[in-house]
Amino acid sequence: MKRILLLLYRIFFPIVLTALFLLFLPRLFLFFLPFTLGAVLAFLAEPFNCCFFKRVFPFLKKEQLSVLVILLLFIVLASLLYLLVLLVFPFIANKMAGFPEYIQSLKTTALETAESLRMLLPEGLRDSLSDFPDKIEHYGKNILKTWSSPALKLSLHLVSGFAGAFCFISLS
Repeated sequence: MKRILLLLYRIFFPIVLTALFLLFLPRLFLFFLPFTLGAVLAFLAEPFNCCFFKRVFPFLKKEQLSVLVILLLFIVLASLLYLLVLLVFPFIANKMAGFPEYIQSLKTTALETAESLRMLLPEGLRDSLSDFPDKIEHYGKNILKTWSSPALKLSLHLVSGFAGAFCFISLS
């Protein structure tokens, strides 16, 4: 009996521990993310604050230099993020340009496959399934309508507004 309990402990304990780790790790990561980013920014800002800016701006206090360095780091990080988006956005746009044609070809292939499968059925069953491709198309449209929840519409609206915001930022 003791041997069975030890075996169950050795099997289930790592599984339960892994499941708990995978469940709570994203939440812990999101909770500690601001603190981690702050620590990284402070770690990056300290050499600039101590050495370079004290020589360049001897009349500023340490607190004022820290604010200046953090602002400069935010500006550098924001410009790097802007450049990343500027480089990635055309790549994604090129990849998504052929997406409607791909979906249309996928639809026609699915309908042709359904029609060829219907032809393999016996005569009586084939007649009852004559509108099967239309039902599949209607079912797909209903799925897309259900997916378009208010949260999805809001996120699509926000994502589509990014291009206008970037144009506004680059023009000003």
